[in-house]
Amino acid sequence: MQNLNTSNIYCSVLLCNCRVKLIVELDSYHYYLKFAIKVRFNDLLYLKKYTQEQLETYKLIQSLRKKGLRYRRVARYFNEKEILTTRKTKWNCAKVHSVLKRYKERVERIKKVRNKKYQTKWVSKMELVYE
Repeated sequence: MQNLNTSNIYCSVLLCNCRVKLIVELDSYHYYLKFAIKVRFNDLLYLKKYTQEQLETYKLIQSLRKKGLRYRRVARYFNEKEILTTRKTKWNCAKVHSVLKRYKERVERIKKVRNKKYQTKWVSKMELVYE
């Protein structure tokens, strides 16, 4: 085995099409440690945040429901106070239910799917390539 001068060694990791190469350069020789891995992510898409108006509407619906109002009464309350939906339409019981349901689904999706971590899988064996 040859003694290595550490001043002439550099290492880098490149990720391209899930192929990773570890490159070590010794003077005029290039050694490549080639291997492939499979990496899975769920958080690559932009996560659209709730607007302040949507969050206030959700909290108001939730508080009215805790007071015992049904979906139809909540919709009537919003229409009497002239509070419009995000699409500037009047409320009905289905829209009230939808706001609560979609918020719950969103929270569950973020917890269970988006934040889920997967293990890295080896796709190929390691091989040493000289140049």
